[in-house]
Amino acid sequence: MFPRIYYGSTTLALNKIKEEFPGLILCIDNNVEKIINGYSKFFDNNNIYIHTSISNEDIKLIQEKSEKLGIKHIILYEDDSFDGRLSLIAKAKKNNLIFDCSYPLLGDSNSLKRHINNFVLKNNANINGETLNHLVEICPILRIKSKQSGSKKEILCYDIDILFKELEKIISYTDKIFLRDISNASFNEECDIVEFIDKLMNKDMDYCLTKIDLLIDSMGEQGFLLVLLSQLNFMLVISETNKTDFPLSKVQEIVELRDLLGKYLDDEYKEPTFAVKAQNPIRIRIQSSKENLYSPAQFSKMITMVVDSIVDLRTNGSVNHSVPILISKLASV
Repeated sequence: MFPRIYYGSTTLALNKIKEEFPGLILCIDNNVEKIINGYSKFFDNNNIYIHTSISNEDIKLIQEKSEKLGIKHIILYEDDSFDGRLSLIAKAKKNNLIFDCSYPLLGDSNSLKRHINNFVLKNNANINGETLNHLVEICPILRIKSKQSGSKKEILCYDIDILFKELEKIISYTDKIFLRDISNASFNEECDIVEFIDKLMNKDMDYCLTKIDLLIDSMGEQGFLLVLLSQLNFMLVISETNKTDFPLSKVQEIVELRDLLGKYLDDEYKEPTFAVKAQNPIRIRIQSSKENLYSPAQFSKMITMVVDSIVDLRTNGSVNHSVPILISKLASV
């Protein structure tokens, strides 16, 4: 049944469409009017027209004319922030014709690994664990809008579309992917946020000041600051738990806030509903094993500096001055 709507990763959406309609021809074309005017039931009946960038007027045109002609349309969106008030989208939702192909959220390394493994297996190739872990570390990041609690918010995700394009190039000449194959990947030119924070903690100012522009270009200044804030909070919690002899399972419980979530009733004296944000136990183990370069008090001071910088940027700050000054302040703690 058409038209259909898919949102999220273009690669995941196209793979899903190919699996559902193996006998049909996928035609990526955003010229809706041309498709409608030139459509032939005899010659074009096996075509699925996929649109990656069309206007609301095009959507109305699809509803008014294409359905009568039996043209098969699929609309791809990068996120779920499309206008649900449009009649075509409302109808698609009612008929369960909106499909979620979301990018994996930044930090959800298990989801990213599953997507990579599935992609590699579908292409009849293999990837070892070391290479898989490295891909997780260097995977590009993108910002998308998502509807949460009725409002549109920007979230950070792994850009698996760019990642899969690089893997396609590698799979074209080998069916076994090793570290040496991805060392020259085009997105390696981008700066890895985890490596950046590690360099910052070791006061490597030359590296930080030369790479900060790359990070801001790929994530945006607010995205960069929010990820930095999240990582500093993670380090603070780990530094506190390192004072004790807690087992890894207990530390993970504390990091995921499971020791607090649901502990108290809400304002209506009911048990609150919540979703635990799972943390990778390997990440916790690695951070716990690192030498404590900073005390909890120092991490707290850094967190305050980042929060102040976020407030400054949202009021009257300039990214060209605020972020470099913040980096210098953090390195001086």
